[in-house]
Amino acid sequence: MNEIGVTVYCLAYNHEKYIGTCLNSLVNQKVDFMYKVIVHDDASTDGTRRIIEEYVEKYPDIIVPIYQNENQYSKRLGITKRFIAPLVKSKYVAVCEGDDYWSSFDKLQKQYDAMEANPQCGMCIHRTKEITESGEDTGIEYPQQTFETGILSAEDLFDSLEPRLAHTSSYFFRADYWLEYMYNPPKYKIACVVGDVPYLLYFGSKYSIYQINEFLSCYRRGVQSSWSNKRMEVNEARLLRLHTSYVETYRLFDEDTEQKYHWICRRRISKNLFAKCALSSSFKELLSKENKDYYTELPAAKKVFARLGLLFPKLVKKIYIDHLHKIERKERARWTGNEAKR
Repeated sequence: MNEIGVTVYCLAYNHEKYIGTCLNSLVNQKVDFMYKVIVHDDASTDGTRRIIEEYVEKYPDIIVPIYQNENQYSKRLGITKRFIAPLVKSKYVAVCEGDDYWSSFDKLQKQYDAMEANPQCGMCIHRTKEITESGEDTGIEYPQQTFETGILSAEDLFDSLEPRLAHTSSYFFRADYWLEYMYNPPKYKIACVVGDVPYLLYFGSKYSIYQINEFLSCYRRGVQSSWSNKRMEVNEARLLRLHTSYVETYRLFDEDTEQKYHWICRRRISKNLFAKCALSSSFKELLSKENKDYYTELPAAKKVFARLGLLFPKLVKKIYIDHLHKIERKERARWTGNEAKR
């Protein structure tokens, strides 16, 4: 019996306008091995399921559908661990969400070959172009930094976590390592409300990562149902939860790695602790003795801002929120291709 080389999993929810493009890019990969595509529809209320069914009928040997009658994401039940992981019987695992797509039909083969040639690597990534909801190139690339094709050092990988890290549509894992991560996650994965950061922290600190310096996928930014769209909204409660989560994630990662990568943890905790304090109208935590190193890490302007926050908390919070709104308008203008409203 032929073994499956790669399992691709695709999470979809109300992606009627994009899922066809996504699935077309997945089922038409030119490879010399068998692969499966698990498509999980999380009880979409539009025509997403109908389109998936059409692809299942056309590609029954490739696509394995999972249809939910109730939305699982809203229940926070862990879709990937509960529904995807038990079906993985392959050597490798790849990812592409339903509103993104792979821009090269050689993408899987290139990553497969790279991992076969470098058995010490637990993960392979590549470059990704950002596009608008309608499919136009925004000129933004992921990650922002450019590295030669080859094995990335942990230092280079972690340095690329900001401002724009490698996109999930480029993720390709050794399946046994991925399953271990799914079933026995580190504490910092559990603490984080997003999935991409802990992935890179885990695989970057435990295994080597191979990077292909080619654009092999497209990330569709600004889709209404996407997490990135929700994350960018100036919703104070959601943003406070996000930044609080990041602070805890990097504290736990710092502990887990015995401060081997303290430089990136210090930088990221400092940035997110500042945002957390601005959103909660209290800089006491940042200016406390135990967080002295994180305060010291801040640029001069933010140090002054934090000091003013002790005296004028409401005013400082308003200034900060106004700043976030300005960034959001600029971002949305880029996603839609329209001029930002003044």
